[in-house]
Amino acid sequence: MQKPKRIWRAFEAPPGLDRAAADWRRLLGPDYDKVRPYLRAQQGLATSIPCSARPSCGCYHGVVEHKRDDLVAVCRCEPRRCPTTPIARADVVVYALHRASLGAAIANALGVKPEDKVLPELHSTWQVGTYSPRIGTGIPFYLTVQIGPDELRAAAEGLVARIDKPFVLLSPTEVDWKPE
Repeated sequence: MQKPKRIWRAFEAPPGLDRAAADWRRLLGPDYDKVRPYLRAQQGLATSIPCSARPSCGCYHGVVEHKRDDLVAVCRCEPRRCPTTPIARADVVVYALHRASLGAAIANALGVKPEDKVLPELHSTWQVGTYSPRIGTGIPFYLTVQIGPDELRAAAEGLVARIDKPFVLLSPTEVDWKPE
């Protein structure tokens, strides 16, 4: 089985778990259809999308809406390196990762009882399940999605400070956690 590296990297890429459809497709590539069931459309449109020129200038192009179905992407480079291009409204709809459905899928894949408990004091960290090897015991499984090593360390340290029993911490990263 191939590891879903592209998916995890998309989750940990800045600016976070809310982004334009075009950006999700760019980050996920062929894995977009695997993740699509866990995305939910949000109100409003993105104000920028990644450059789609070949080769890319590397900037995020501003979204300008002239009329409902007349949108364009404008290069923000100085001087501009890409032409202004028409874009589809569907490309600038913002989608957010749906925490509960992703958490339930992860819990089911791990064979633990699904839970959906947000930890408001810890950014982008929540309980996705509980493993109960015997009656009266439970080992909580937490998922944290962070965009950098400092944020990941803060989430891990925050759990250690708050949880007084064994737990499992899941994080979609292989690049940010470096043992000292």
